Amino acid sequence: MMRFLLLSIIIFISNVGYSQLTDLARLEYSFIPSSKSEDQYTRLRLSANYPIKVGKDSYFVVGGEYARILLNINEDYPFDTSTLDALNILDLNLGYTFKTSEHWRIGVNLAPRIATTWNQSLNSDDFFINGGVFFINDRSKATDIKKPYRLIFGATYNATTGIPFPLPFLSYYRRV
Repeated sequence: MMRFLLLSIIIFISNVGYSQLTDLARLEYSFIPSSKSEDQYTRLRLSANYPIKVGKDSYFVVGGEYARILLNINEDYPFDTSTLDALNILDLNLGYTFKTSEHWRIGVNLAPRIATTWNQSLNSDDFFINGGVFFINDRSKATDIKKPYRLIFGATYNATTGIPFPLPFLSYYRRV
């Protein structure tokens, strides 16, 4: 009965949900065993986003993501791994996107994050700020050009990557 209810909800959402996002809701499971050791990496990730129309061709997007990463570390490493059995990541996603012309759109994203092992109480080392600015030229559904395309470029900042600098982002799609 629970599977039928879950399947019904997914079908309903996919028929009535419209958005600029590729993922209104997502559930992922990853399991990566190591072939040369006994170490394992398992991740469960759940995310949801909800676009709110605030004007003509402009949207405010509110969302969240939770990820639980389980690390089964059995090998010896040059650092203490005893507290690295699980990592919990909680993101709040706030975004705004608007059209600047017929084919161009700008999007901004701010994503505060809590990442912790829960081995001790939360402190300032567990809080991060991520975000980005994106420029989108979407001609993927154009009928007036021979090879429709979508170009997205911008900059992203992720405090958890170890590089305290915005990194360039580029995505290009062309139908052939």
